[in-house]
Amino acid sequence: MLSLPISFGTRTFTVQVLFSEKRHLSLRVYPDCSIVARVPKGSDIDKVSKIIRKKAPWIAAQVDYFSKFPFPLPERRYVSGETHRYLGRQYRLKIRQGEKGVRLIGHHFEITVPDPHDARKIKMALDAWYREHTISYISSRIEHLWPRFERTGIQRPPLIFRKMKTRWGSCSPQGRVTFNTELIKAPSDCIDYVIVHELCHLKYPKHDRVFYRLLGQIMPDWETRKKRLEQMLW
Repeated sequence: MLSLPISFGTRTFTVQVLFSEKRHLSLRVYPDCSIVARVPKGSDIDKVSKIIRKKAPWIAAQVDYFSKFPFPLPERRYVSGETHRYLGRQYRLKIRQGEKGVRLIGHHFEITVPDPHDARKIKMALDAWYREHTISYISSRIEHLWPRFERTGIQRPPLIFRKMKTRWGSCSPQGRVTFNTELIKAPSDCIDYVIVHELCHLKYPKHDRVFYRLLGQIMPDWETRKKRLEQMLW
């Protein structure tokens, strides 16, 4: 990994360049305003720098956009009264002593653990609940959304679910689609956007004109959904 300074007017942005197995350069600005470029191994750094410099106006616009929202989030303590999201709504934790389990009751996550003061075990129980419901919910939504893709010629992909730090989903060159188990915290329309976005990559791997044309045909309001997802505070 290396740091690459990119100037735009009087401003300078630091881009973290990561070398990976990707076949094409990808550039992302994250909600904390960090900027990451993933490039194929062996890439000429001068050519990479030239490409990224051309993106400086876009980088500045993305940083300005994310700077409107508060960051970072307070550290989670996993105590009674703390709020956590599910399908876009906030639910308060109720921690009780008992056999390990998680239930969503009314406006609360009721979590029982042998030691109600063990934040690590509470987090593990809630993360397991999120994972289980992510798999069930996204699988059912793909079933619902799949008819929109029947004319594209793509095949239903193998699905992988895991916690990811920087992405909501991804599509591998081998046609495997991965979803972040944190995605279940987002509103349902935002989850559908991520699903459709990744399924479109089965047809068009790059974020190019034909990809966005297909995305727009299948989900005309995708930009509104994307903005709403970016504004979510976890």
